[in-house]
Amino acid sequence: MEIYVVRHGQTDWNIDDKLQGCTDVPLNDTGIKQANITKEKLINIHFSKIYCSPLNRCLETAKILNKDNLQIITDDRLLERNFGDLEGTQGNNIEDFLIYNKNSDFFNVEPIQTFFSRVHNFLKEIINKSNDDKILIVTHNGVNTAINCFFNPKLTNTNLRLLNIKNCDYKKYVTNKGD
Repeated sequence: MEIYVVRHGQTDWNIDDKLQGCTDVPLNDTGIKQANITKEKLINIHFSKIYCSPLNRCLETAKILNKDNLQIITDDRLLERNFGDLEGTQGNNIEDFLIYNKNSDFFNVEPIQTFFSRVHNFLKEIINKSNDDKILIVTHNGVNTAINCFFNPKLTNTNLRLLNIKNCDYKKYVTNKGD
């Protein structure tokens, strides 16, 4: 099975370096262009399923990438990490919230281990129930980080900011049931 994970296109809050978390911020014009560029990069890959965060920035991106007119399956486990009282603030001072073993929940922030667990449960479920060859997941930067750590567990001990990917970039993972 091949799993392609795409981060949503750019939003105005990305430009302003604001923590979006579960705040529903739409794509901006650049984000729409980025999604169309990514669509061209993936044009020869035919997905059997598309899973997506229910937030509009991901849904908009998934609709653009959906060249085969598949049903887009939303799943709350693909929501970005809830940054609680910090949503809408500058994202440059959250280092303590990115340390996996610290697992801070101050300011009503979703603890990172809880966040990773929900994303990992989603992945285990789709891997175990799916015989699909190629799956597309459209989601958020934090979810992409959690997915990367699922396939590379040692990364949880690194600076998780180093795992960030740019808007509309994607990563490919290859797995089998039971991996």
